[in-house]
This record gives sequence, structure tokens and C-alpha cells, in this order.
Amino acid sequence: MASNIMIVNNYKEKLLIKDILEDRLKEIAIFNLEYLDNLISELIINNIQVCLLYINDKSDVKVLQEIKENPHVMDLPIIICSENLNVDIMEQTLTLGAYDYLVTPKDDEILEKLFCLKIQNAINHIKRYEEIIYLSYHDEMTGLYNKRFFKEEIRRLDTKRQLPISVVVGDVNSLKMTNDVFGHHIGDKIIVEVANVLKQFCRKEDIIARWGGDEFYILLPKTSRELAKSIYKRIQSSCLDHIFNNIPISVSLGYHTKENDDENIDSTIRRAEEWMYKHKLEQSKSFNAKMIKSFKDTITAKNPKYHLYNDAKYELVKKMGSKLSLTEDELVILKSLVMFADIGYITLQESIINKKEKLSTEEWDEIRKHTEIGYRIAKASPELNNIADYILYHHERWDGKGYPHGLRGERIPQLSRIISIVNAYDAMISVRPYRRAFNKEEAISKLLEGAGSQFDPYLVNVFLDTCAISENRAFTGT
Repeated sequence: MASNIMIVNNYKEKLLIKDILEDRLKEIAIFNLEYLDNLISELIINNIQVCLLYINDKSDVKVLQEIKENPHVMDLPIIICSENLNVDIMEQTLTLGAYDYLVTPKDDEILEKLFCLKIQNAINHIKRYEEIIYLSYHDEMTGLYNKRFFKEEIRRLDTKRQLPISVVVGDVNSLKMTNDVFGHHIGDKIIVEVANVLKQFCRKEDIIARWGGDEFYILLPKTSRELAKSIYKRIQSSCLDHIFNNIPISVSLGYHTKENDDENIDSTIRRAEEWMYKHKLEQSKSFNAKMIKSFKDTITAKNPKYHLYNDAKYELVKKMGSKLSLTEDELVILKSLVMFADIGYITLQESIINKKEKLSTEEWDEIRKHTEIGYRIAKASPELNNIADYILYHHERWDGKGYPHGLRGERIPQLSRIISIVNAYDAMISVRPYRRAFNKEEAISKLLEGAGSQFDPYLVNVFLDTCAISENRAFTGT
């Protein structure tokens, strides 16, 4: 983008200066103005970044003063130029806030180098200044306005002329779960996606701001309650259908409208917030369930032969639970574990899940992360919170060589030990990308080999006994 430079009140050297600047500096546009009349308007209309203002006598100084008093151009770098040094004018102009004072050299070569250097410095100054101003009023991640700017605009626009004024408040649901499971870099992308949705349904004059981590506020001047409701519903509908990286996006929303001048704008915002929080409470449970279902569907889609849950697995754990005299609550937990123990596979790449060759050390490291990821998913979901620890420990081994914490023996929760045996058996009798399905006798042999090392030996015998898989074989080691 070109930097616009205006040369003002220079009768003798304007063509020479113009040629020098265009020859030496890249991406600039030169504007000449021979008279001081309407200078401020010309600076604004032409979006000038740097102004060379020739001052020939003290009467011209008032023009600089007018510029510095005008809020639209007061921060514009003004380089004062003069054919001869005038100490009084130099002092006055620099005191008023001129960027620099330059006596035009008689030597063309010096003039060329000096002017280009001064102009380039001024251009760099204004660009840095604009960047600072932009960052002070914008959210760096989304490009939306920030909380500070929103608050200032509320005070500026809270006038009778802007009525009715509507406010929409939004809060991204389950962002913590997204951050915990997929990492903050994915959570940040979700925030950007939501910001883009909000931009689609708002007008140029509306103020959209990212208020905090997962909160957005929209200020709608001259917007009736009916129109605000329409914008609210369009945003809501768009978010319901929005999927990012197999992650459903949900935003709880609330809105309210200030219709009379004697109403307090802060009360309007509070009413919008209250409605949003009410919706968040109503939607959180159903959205968590939707998110968990999405995770399960994604895992199955990566490998259609892999299923997190089947009735046969549940029948196995139910029979074991009955033999072990587990409580009804423990049986309910086991049913949930059958369904969700490996929910952490959601972050595994399809290439790893379906790989036929031997996995590399790095790929095994990725697989071993799934218990901790599943734990975080369960912790972030009220419906699964009670099975989080069992998910975390269901790949620990009886001999202490499992993961993630290397727990040993009965330090591993019993329900985790049970699901470990059932999952292992189910995996062995199922087809995997890297091997055929074992028959039942082969699977039993593998379980017996692992009894006392990978698996709780007592529970292996309970499994074989109660599930009637083998009537004649049992672990007899110590």
C-alpha cells in the first residue's frame, strides 16, 4: 500500500522535490497543494501519511496549530520546510508538535539525500504509530475490536440519536475441553472461526469485540429489538451447523435492546449477559453430549471396523461384575467404560490407526497419549467425570510396566483392570489393519500368557470362568 505524501505551500521546488521522492522512495504517492486554504480537508480526503509544510513567515505557523488541534490529523507527521533558518519559527513549530524542521539545502545532491532520509523516517514513524494504535484497540488473534475499544464506543454511541441500541453477547461452549483435548492452537482456531461467523452477520457500522478468552460482544447502534433478534438467530443457526476439524462449534447467545434514553446502557449489557448465561446452562449438557458423539463418530470414521462400544463387550463386563458382586453404580461405570475408555483416540491420525506395518517409537508415543487425552475429555464433561480416573489407568499393567503412571497390582483401580481384560480380548478376536482376527482359543492363550504380568491373574480367571469362554483352562501361576 502506497504512502501518501503532501507537499504544501512550495512554489519554487515542488516539481524537483516530487521527482526526487518518486525516484528514491518506493510505493509513494505525491500530492501537491499550492495554498494553505482547506489544508486539513485535503489531508483527510487524500489519507495523507506525511506532510511537507513550507512555512515562509510567522503567519503560516497558525496552520500548523490548526492541524495539531484537529483530532483527525493531530498525529500526522508534519515536516516544516524553510528556505532559510528562522530560529523563532523553528522553536514555535517544534513546540507545537512538528515532526521535524528542515532548511532546504541549496545543493541538489544534499537536498536529495536529506529529504529522502527525513521522509522515510517520518513514514516509518507513522507506520509504527498506526500499528501501536491498531493493537491497542484490536484483538490480535481475531482482528476484532478488543474490550477497551468496545467500552469507549459504548460511551460514544450511547446517545439519543443512536437509539434503539442493541447488544448481543456470546460465549463459546466447551472451549476448555477443546483446549485440553486438542491443544490451545486448535482452541484458538475455533475462536477465529466464531469471529468469522460473527462478521458474516453484522454490518459495517456494528462493533464486534472479543471481550475475553471465549466471550464476544456486539454493539448494534440504531438496531431495533426485532432486528437484533434476527441477527441473533442467524448467528445461532450458523453456529449449530458449523464443524471445524470434526469439532462441532457452539456459542451460547443473549441479546437485549435499549429503547429509551433514560435506560442505562450497562443494564442493557447485563440483561444480555444474563440471557446468555441462562442459555449456556441449558445448552451445556446437550452440547457436551453432541461433542462426545462427534468424537466417537470421528474415531469410527477413521476405521469403520473399529467400534468403541458393542453389546457383546458389555455382556462380558456385566457377567464379570455380577460374579464380583459389584454395585449397581460400579456396573453403570463399567458400561460407560466399555463405551468411552478409548475416547482419547480422537486425536490419533488415521494413518496410525490403520497402519499395517510395525509402529515407530514416535507413533507408539502418540498412542500412549490417548489415556491422558481421554481423561481430560471425561474431566471436562459432567456426564463422564465419574469415569475419568478409570480411563486414565486402563492401560496400566499388573507388573507396573504399563502407562501412563506405571501403577502396579491392586494400586490400579479394579474397574480399570476389568476393562483392560475385556478390551484386550475384544481386540484380539477382531480384525486389525496389521493382523487377522484371533480365534477364541488363541485369544484365551494370549490372556493366560499375560496373566500376572499384563493382567490381574485373578480377574483373568473370573473372566474365563464367568463368561463361559473356556470351561477347561485357567491361570494357575502365582
